[in-house]
Amino acid sequence: MQAQNSNFFYNWDMDDEGRLKNVCWVDARSRVAYQHFCDVICFDTVYLTYQFVIPLVAFLGINHHGQFVLLGCGLLGDESPETFAWLFKKWLKCMNDKTPEAIITTHSRPVVKAVSEVFPNTRHRYNLWHIMKELPEMSGRVEDKEAISLRMKKVVYDTITSADFERDWVEMINQYNLHDNRWLTTLFEERAKWVPAYVKDTFWAGISTVRRSERLEAFFDGYITPETTIKTFIEQFDTAMKLRSDREAYDDFRSFQQRPQVLSGLLFEEQFANVYTINMFQKFQDQLKQLMNVNCTEVSRSGSIVTYTVTVIGKERKFDCRVMYNSAEKEVWCICRSFQFKGILCSHALAVLRQELVMLIPPKYILDRWRKDYKCPEEPKETPISPNIVEMGATDPDAMEYVLSVMKEAKEKVRKFEESRKEKRPGESPVSASKKGGKSSKPTAEDAGNRTSVSAPTTTAAATITVVSSTPMAAAPTMMAVAPASAAVHPGMFLVPMHPHPMVFPPFGPAVPPAVAPIAPPAAPATNVGDVASNTTKKRKKRKGRN
Repeated sequence: MQAQNSNFFYNWDMDDEGRLKNVCWVDARSRVAYQHFCDVICFDTVYLTYQFVIPLVAFLGINHHGQFVLLGCGLLGDESPETFAWLFKKWLKCMNDKTPEAIITTHSRPVVKAVSEVFPNTRHRYNLWHIMKELPEMSGRVEDKEAISLRMKKVVYDTITSADFERDWVEMINQYNLHDNRWLTTLFEERAKWVPAYVKDTFWAGISTVRRSERLEAFFDGYITPETTIKTFIEQFDTAMKLRSDREAYDDFRSFQQRPQVLSGLLFEEQFANVYTINMFQKFQDQLKQLMNVNCTEVSRSGSIVTYTVTVIGKERKFDCRVMYNSAEKEVWCICRSFQFKGILCSHALAVLRQELVMLIPPKYILDRWRKDYKCPEEPKETPISPNIVEMGATDPDAMEYVLSVMKEAKEKVRKFEESRKEKRPGESPVSASKKGGKSSKPTAEDAGNRTSVSAPTTTAAATITVVSSTPMAAAPTMMAVAPASAAVHPGMFLVPMHPHPMVFPPFGPAVPPAVAPIAPPAAPATNVGDVASNTTKKRKKRKGRN
């Protein structure tokens, strides 16, 4: 893999007998992704927990679509603290010693010890789903397992504040006489590392009950089974990663080109629709939909600070949230702390903002990491054909797969075209060719032919060509450029943006100046039918006289 890409990183560890013990590797895509999404990572040991032949672990991040992205993998010979520490150190070295801001791991003593050693300044919490999964086995008394499990879920998920959690926890312990359960006692002592009421004060990208189906299976579904060997997995790894990369590129493209539907008519819904990726906008929109189930009651108002009680009427329960709004500082705070935890304002806060007639959300509540242009310095320009491509792929999974395959094929053609251009004009950019020797940068017919095969209309309206590629380059002949509806387009051309960094050529007129029509000979004077008949009669008389 490193032979194909020099940015591929790997390292291994040998045992005392010279046999391979541990392996750590990070491909080039993961190294780039970590530069953008290093704020929250998950260390996944799902294939160690379940009975798989391959001892696989993975580092996962959250991208700007709210989806998991792979940041590195490892194959481990054992599950000792020393092995996990070795893996963390090698992975950190690959990432230029840039430590993550927060990490989520399983409630495993070897992992916890290794994290405290290698990431001492990183916020650390446990995966809540793993803890809740172990509950039936660790709760002790068989006859009360189901009742204890249901009660604990209510205590964990339904309490908003730490005081509420501690009160309900003590009641549960007393009700089922669980004072001697060492596992529950340890969990309570470490409650600040896993209970939502404690961890919601800081940003975790909304990762709470990360289920197994949301994790590694999303990356390697169809490529790994309990019987898959290490050799088979390594052979299929790059294919699986390319598929994930193509899907993320498609989501980027869809977010730029497809306009999400707004429902409420509120200005701040339009505000988020314009800047967030489609997936994250839909999460914000889910909170807007819940406004129908909340009721705001003003409790107090002192100067610029107003306090509300927001009553939430749900299907299963009814509860209150306290929300404070400071009109002078443009700040809103809800006791549920959804924004601090997920980076998305909750319906309680939105209800208060609406009540206070706030038209637009303050910029501090629009996170850059959820924006569609988070990895892009400039947004691609919308084209007439692009939204149609997106809509076809969004409505049918088979169509989406086809769109991705076409994008991949077009990307390869663009790469080959760029290489051929460099060979023809070594050291010279195709775009700058027309600017040599102080000449005018106005495109010529030859330049236009190099950029695209689209012929511009012969009207005065200018056409703007947008070329989307990974590097500044002229458009390949196999790509369709943006042109007015009247422009002639070659039927074999197809627009497939390959990268969210666009290159926009300036407007220009007709690619080829219209040919000058030849000067026609003067037209003969117009004659009527009578004149023609008279001339014919005279000619006949002359012939008779000669005869």
